[in-house]
Amino acid sequence: MASDEFYITKAKSCDDIHLFLKDNHFDLVIVNPKMLKGCVQNFLDLLFRVGFSGPIIFSCSVKRIVELEAQNTGRLLACLQRPFKIVSLLECIRRLLSKYEFSPEVIISLGNIQFYPGSKLIKLQNGQTVNLTEKETNILKYLYRYRDRIVSKEVLLNEVWSHTTSLTTHTLETYIYRLRKKISVSFAGDELIVTKKGGYQLLPEKTF
Repeated sequence: MASDEFYITKAKSCDDIHLFLKDNHFDLVIVNPKMLKGCVQNFLDLLFRVGFSGPIIFSCSVKRIVELEAQNTGRLLACLQRPFKIVSLLECIRRLLSKYEFSPEVIISLGNIQFYPGSKLIKLQNGQTVNLTEKETNILKYLYRYRDRIVSKEVLLNEVWSHTTSLTTHTLETYIYRLRKKISVSFAGDELIVTKKGGYQLLPEKTF
Protein backbone atom coordinates (compact mmCIF):
# COMPACT_ATOMS: atom_id res chain seq x y z
CA MET A 1 0.00 0.00 0.00
CA ALA A 2 1.41 3.40 -0.94
CA SER A 3 0.74 6.57 1.05
CA ASP A 4 -2.26 7.65 -1.07
CA GLU A 5 -3.02 4.49 -3.07
CA PHE A 6 -4.13 0.94 -2.58
CA TYR A 7 -2.73 -1.87 -4.70
CA ILE A 8 -5.50 -4.39 -5.36
CA THR A 9 -5.37 -8.09 -6.21
CA LYS A 10 -8.65 -9.69 -7.24
CA ALA A 11 -9.46 -13.29 -6.36
CA LYS A 12 -12.24 -15.25 -8.02
CA SER A 13 -12.47 -18.02 -5.43
CA CYS A 14 -11.35 -19.07 -1.95
CA ASP A 15 -8.67 -21.22 -3.59
CA ASP A 16 -7.29 -18.07 -5.27
CA ILE A 17 -7.27 -16.27 -1.92
CA HIS A 18 -5.37 -19.15 -0.34
CA LEU A 19 -2.73 -19.12 -3.08
CA PHE A 20 -2.32 -15.34 -3.02
CA LEU A 21 -1.91 -15.20 0.76
CA LYS A 22 0.60 -18.05 0.82
CA ASP A 23 2.99 -16.25 -1.52
CA ASN A 24 2.31 -12.55 -0.92
CA HIS A 25 1.71 -9.98 1.81
CA PHE A 26 -1.61 -8.15 1.99
CA ASP A 27 -2.63 -5.47 4.48
CA LEU A 28 -6.38 -6.12 4.28
CA VAL A 29 -8.95 -8.48 2.72
CA ILE A 30 -12.35 -7.48 1.32
CA VAL A 31 -14.75 -10.35 0.65
CA ASN A 32 -18.36 -10.83 -0.39
CA PRO A 33 -19.82 -13.32 2.14
CA LYS A 34 -22.11 -14.73 -0.58
CA MET A 35 -19.10 -16.38 -2.25
CA LEU A 36 -18.42 -18.22 1.02
CA LYS A 37 -21.81 -19.98 0.90
CA GLY A 38 -22.36 -19.68 4.62
CA CYS A 39 -18.90 -20.93 5.60
CA VAL A 40 -17.64 -17.64 7.00
CA GLN A 41 -15.86 -19.17 9.99
CA ASN A 42 -14.13 -21.72 7.75
CA PHE A 43 -12.88 -18.84 5.63
CA LEU A 44 -11.54 -17.01 8.68
CA ASP A 45 -9.80 -20.20 9.82
CA LEU A 46 -8.22 -20.51 6.37
CA LEU A 47 -6.83 -16.98 6.59
CA PHE A 48 -5.43 -17.73 10.03
CA ARG A 49 -3.72 -20.93 8.85
CA VAL A 50 -1.86 -19.11 6.08
CA GLY A 51 -0.71 -16.44 8.53
CA PHE A 52 -3.01 -13.55 7.61
CA SER A 53 -3.91 -11.47 10.67
CA GLY A 54 -4.97 -8.16 9.07
CA PRO A 55 -8.43 -6.57 8.96
CA ILE A 56 -11.27 -8.18 6.99
CA ILE A 57 -14.15 -6.25 5.45
CA PHE A 58 -17.33 -8.06 4.42
CA SER A 59 -18.99 -6.24 1.53
CA CYS A 60 -22.51 -6.97 2.77
CA SER A 61 -24.10 -7.88 6.07
CA VAL A 62 -23.04 -11.07 7.84
CA LYS A 63 -25.38 -12.97 10.10
CA ARG A 64 -24.19 -13.26 13.70
CA ILE A 65 -21.30 -10.81 13.19
CA VAL A 66 -21.13 -10.18 16.94
CA GLU A 67 -20.84 -13.91 17.50
CA LEU A 68 -18.07 -14.12 14.89
CA GLU A 69 -16.14 -11.31 16.55
CA ALA A 70 -16.39 -13.12 19.89
CA GLN A 71 -15.07 -16.32 18.31
CA ASN A 72 -12.20 -14.50 16.59
CA THR A 73 -10.56 -12.44 19.30
CA GLY A 74 -7.65 -10.45 17.90
CA ARG A 75 -9.12 -10.12 14.40
CA LEU A 76 -10.58 -6.90 13.08
CA LEU A 77 -13.86 -7.57 11.26
CA ALA A 78 -16.19 -5.04 9.65
CA CYS A 79 -19.33 -5.10 7.49
CA LEU A 80 -20.40 -2.60 4.85
CA GLN A 81 -24.07 -2.88 3.93
CA ARG A 82 -24.71 -2.62 0.19
CA PRO A 83 -25.13 -0.31 -1.57
CA PHE A 84 -22.25 1.76 -0.21
CA LYS A 85 -20.24 4.65 -1.57
CA ILE A 86 -16.55 4.34 -2.41
CA VAL A 87 -15.77 7.06 0.11
CA SER A 88 -17.38 4.92 2.83
CA LEU A 89 -15.23 1.96 1.81
CA LEU A 90 -12.05 4.07 1.86
CA GLU A 91 -12.92 5.47 5.28
CA CYS A 92 -13.49 1.94 6.56
CA ILE A 93 -10.18 0.73 5.13
CA ARG A 94 -8.20 3.59 6.66
CA ARG A 95 -9.94 3.23 10.02
CA LEU A 96 -9.27 -0.50 10.23
CA LEU A 97 -5.64 -0.21 9.12
CA SER A 98 -5.05 2.51 11.70
CA LYS A 99 -6.70 0.42 14.39
CA TYR A 100 -4.74 -2.65 13.34
CA GLU A 101 -1.51 -0.72 13.68
CA PHE A 102 -2.11 0.29 17.29
CA SER A 103 -4.78 -1.97 18.79
CA PRO A 104 -3.68 -4.01 21.83
CA GLU A 105 -6.22 -6.65 20.73
CA VAL A 106 -4.39 -7.53 17.51
CA ILE A 107 -2.55 -10.87 17.63
CA ILE A 108 -0.01 -11.91 14.98
CA SER A 109 1.01 -15.57 14.85
CA LEU A 110 4.69 -16.13 14.13
CA GLY A 111 5.20 -19.84 14.11
CA ASN A 112 4.55 -21.02 17.65
CA ILE A 113 4.70 -17.58 19.27
CA GLN A 114 2.02 -14.91 19.47
CA PHE A 115 3.02 -11.30 18.82
CA TYR A 116 0.94 -8.50 20.38
CA PRO A 117 2.25 -5.32 18.70
CA GLY A 118 -0.17 -2.96 20.48
CA SER A 119 0.88 -4.29 23.89
CA LYS A 120 4.57 -4.60 22.92
CA LEU A 121 4.93 -8.22 23.97
CA ILE A 122 5.21 -11.77 22.70
CA LYS A 123 3.83 -14.96 24.19
CA LEU A 124 6.11 -17.96 23.81
CA GLN A 125 5.05 -21.55 23.19
CA ASN A 126 5.52 -22.39 26.86
CA GLY A 127 3.08 -19.63 27.83
CA GLN A 128 5.77 -17.23 29.02
CA THR A 129 5.13 -13.57 28.24
CA VAL A 130 8.11 -11.46 27.17
CA ASN A 131 7.98 -7.66 27.03
CA LEU A 132 9.46 -5.87 24.03
CA THR A 133 10.86 -2.37 23.76
CA GLU A 134 9.23 0.04 21.32
CA LYS A 135 12.11 -0.38 18.88
CA GLU A 136 11.99 -4.19 19.10
CA THR A 137 8.25 -4.06 18.47
CA ASN A 138 8.67 -1.83 15.44
CA ILE A 139 11.45 -4.03 14.03
CA LEU A 140 9.24 -7.11 14.29
CA LYS A 141 6.23 -5.27 12.84
CA TYR A 142 8.19 -4.03 9.83
CA LEU A 143 9.77 -7.41 9.13
CA TYR A 144 6.34 -9.03 9.38
CA ARG A 145 4.79 -6.45 7.07
CA TYR A 146 7.41 -7.25 4.40
CA ARG A 147 8.00 -10.89 5.31
CA ASP A 148 7.95 -11.95 1.65
CA ARG A 149 11.19 -10.12 0.95
CA ILE A 150 14.63 -9.30 2.37
CA VAL A 151 14.66 -5.96 4.21
CA SER A 152 18.01 -4.22 3.99
CA LYS A 153 19.67 -3.02 7.16
CA GLU A 154 19.61 0.57 5.92
CA VAL A 155 15.88 0.50 5.16
CA LEU A 156 15.03 -1.10 8.51
CA LEU A 157 17.21 1.39 10.38
CA ASN A 158 15.57 4.34 8.64
CA GLU A 159 12.03 3.02 9.13
CA VAL A 160 12.43 2.25 12.83
CA TRP A 161 14.64 5.16 13.87
CA SER A 162 13.26 7.67 11.30
CA HIS A 163 14.81 8.78 8.03
CA THR A 164 16.83 11.51 9.74
CA THR A 165 18.79 9.14 11.96
CA SER A 166 22.57 9.37 12.10
CA LEU A 167 22.90 5.94 13.74
CA THR A 168 24.89 3.16 12.11
CA THR A 169 23.68 -0.36 11.30
CA HIS A 170 25.63 -1.58 14.35
CA THR A 171 22.81 -0.22 16.51
CA LEU A 172 20.28 -2.22 14.52
CA GLU A 173 22.42 -5.36 14.77
CA THR A 174 22.49 -4.98 18.56
CA TYR A 175 18.68 -4.74 18.73
CA ILE A 176 18.28 -7.75 16.41
CA TYR A 177 20.62 -9.76 18.66
CA ARG A 178 18.58 -8.89 21.77
CA LEU A 179 15.31 -9.62 20.01
CA ARG A 180 16.57 -13.02 18.87
CA LYS A 181 17.61 -13.87 22.43
CA LYS A 182 14.10 -13.10 23.68
CA ILE A 183 12.35 -15.40 21.20
CA SER A 184 14.96 -18.12 20.56
CA VAL A 185 13.50 -20.50 23.17
CA SER A 186 10.47 -21.11 20.94
CA PHE A 187 12.35 -22.02 17.76
CA ALA A 188 14.54 -24.94 18.83
CA GLY A 189 17.77 -23.82 17.21
CA ASP A 190 16.21 -21.93 14.31
CA GLU A 191 16.01 -18.15 14.23
CA LEU A 192 12.77 -16.31 13.54
CA ILE A 193 14.80 -13.39 12.16
CA VAL A 194 17.13 -14.74 9.50
CA THR A 195 20.21 -12.86 8.33
CA LYS A 196 20.30 -12.56 4.56
CA LYS A 197 22.78 -10.85 2.27
CA GLY A 198 22.51 -7.16 3.15
CA GLY A 199 19.57 -7.47 5.51
CA TYR A 200 17.02 -9.55 7.40
CA GLN A 201 13.91 -11.60 6.74
CA LEU A 202 11.44 -13.48 8.91
CA LEU A 203 11.78 -17.26 8.79
CA PRO A 204 9.54 -18.45 5.92
CA GLU A 205 6.17 -19.62 7.26
CA LYS A 206 6.42 -23.02 5.57
CA THR A 207 9.39 -23.83 7.84
CA PHE A 208 7.62 -22.84 11.08
